[in-house]
Amino acid sequence: MFSKGLRAAGDVKFTVLWSLITTIGVRLLASVLFAIVFDMGVIGIAFAMSLDWCVRAVVFYIRFRGGKWKSCRLI
Repeated sequence: MFSKGLRAAGDVKFTVLWSLITTIGVRLLASVLFAIVFDMGVIGIAFAMSLDWCVRAVVFYIRFRGGKWKSCRLI
């Protein structure tokens, strides 16, 4: 997982911030959309959770490939 590798390299702020953003922005909104609007129930929430993981993986992959995490300082 890219997030654990980035955190181990000292890029904690980025991973925590984007995890929070995708959880609220993707998982919560998609859960409401799929479960209530599209009347999918619990399956819609599972789809929303999977969508959140996919979006988060793409964001962390882009960060990893960009190399900015290499400049983070460790204690």
